[in-house]
Amino acid sequence: IRERKLFWKGNHWSLHITVMKEVQLKTEPPSIVLSVDLGERYIATSVAYANPLKYHLSLES
Repeated sequence: IRERKLFWKGNHWSLHITVMKEVQLKTEPPSIVLSVDLGERYIATSVAYANPLKYHLSLES
């Protein structure tokens, strides 16, 4: 656990926990890409690409 914060929000407690973990990056392109635009309170837009190969950006630069 890297960081934790406890907040009182009006009538309830809220706990925010930040965790740091080292991961291995995959070099092959993903089989599907999901893009989500989060609004203030609700999801504003979401898009899924079934064939992301033509939209793939290389991680090797």
